[in-house]
Amino acid sequence: MTELTNSPKINIGTIYDRFGHKCFKCDKDLSGDREKGAASLGNLDHTFPAKYLWPLTSNNATLLCKEHNGEKAEKWPGTYYTDAELRRLAPLVGIDYKELKGPAFFNPEAVDRLRGADFVEKLFVKHARYVDDLIRLRNQILKATKFDFFSSWPKISPDLVERANKLLKP
Repeated sequence: MTELTNSPKINIGTIYDRFGHKCFKCDKDLSGDREKGAASLGNLDHTFPAKYLWPLTSNNATLLCKEHNGEKAEKWPGTYYTDAELRRLAPLVGIDYKELKGPAFFNPEAVDRLRGADFVEKLFVKHARYVDDLIRLRNQILKATKFDFFSSWPKISPDLVERANKLLKP
């Protein structure tokens, strides 16, 4: 669902250079991974998780070894890093310390795109095989923000809305 975030092309070299070719969490030397080319993508972490519709960019990515990237997966920075690490990380990724430390929130730009009927229709057409994922996304956003992007597209089937609503109930 990268079209929700308008993710630009990633410059891996820039990210490795900014972090001194070392894992931010443990200082493990990742130079060898960088030399492997595409394998080094596994060292790039969405500082703000993709789960919350945040893009991975050359400016906001965190360089982590595979072990720490796996541990951090889908976690908000404030729930994974220590306070000292968050203070070090903020200037490296250009994200305010208070946002890194604070509660998780959805990317407002991405949520705003979901307000457009044409955009939501195209999303369903493109991801027709992944309706369950769209339902999960809708329910996550609805719980967190009270915004139901299914309502943005007036032609959506009431059966699909009902199916999604059933999954909201405990």
